[in-house]
Amino acid sequence: TSADFVFPKPYSEMFLSAANTAFLSPTECWYCGDSLNADINGALNAGMHAVYFNIKADKKIKISADERQREYLEVNSWAALKSCLLSL
Repeated sequence: TSADFVFPKPYSEMFLSAANTAFLSPTECWYCGDSLNADINGALNAGMHAVYFNIKADKKIKISADERQREYLEVNSWAALKSCLLSL
């Protein structure tokens, strides 16, 4: 969690530290969160694959983009996320 690191979300250093702790490069990481600013922007800024968990989304799965046209996955349930990950 962000509490385990000196840097709070959305600072990319927190996400990079988490990847380093797992001995992974950021491009090998998927980060799922429910905050566009803290989670999605932070993960994208660190170079991770970002997944926005939006329970109010009208589609189970869709690709969205932020204001800088960086794409992220948007899901409305854990089952939708699981099906995406299993299809990789």
